[in-house]
Amino acid sequence: KNEEALEILEIAIELNPKSPRVHHKKGLILLRSGKHKEAMRLFDTAIRLDSNYIPVYLDKGTAFCHSRKWKKALECYNKGISLGSTDPQFHVSKGLTQRNMRDFGDALKSYDKAINLGAKDGKTCLLKAILLTDMERYEEAIKWSDRALALR
Repeated sequence: KNEEALEILEIAIELNPKSPRVHHKKGLILLRSGKHKEAMRLFDTAIRLDSNYIPVYLDKGTAFCHSRKWKKALECYNKGISLGSTDPQFHVSKGLTQRNMRDFGDALKSYDKAINLGAKDGKTCLLKAILLTDMERYEEAIKWSDRALALR
């Protein structure tokens, strides 16, 4: 399935080599296939073509996370946010990265921002509950765990 998609995207790149979207989409498939370095090259191409193409920054940040390059990942998430993204996933991913860096206070702010932007799904609530447990704020963690369960 991924091979078919990659073939189609390769044709799309040949037809429209200046489209950041097709480079990004191909990079996303490669990222999901575990080919992080190849994906990163395509993300960089998409950014070179249009540095204001917001979606690529989320996936480039994810690629950096796979390599445990937390600061680089944060730079990508912050860039997408600074360009005006209202996608709550930027803040969820930023929070996960901050938690990995043991920056719990900022991670909590990122999760709260994601929730305020509409990420009221069980996953985000559970991530916040786990973070609150890390912070030894157990009663709040229980409340957020209950919210996560209610949203399942």
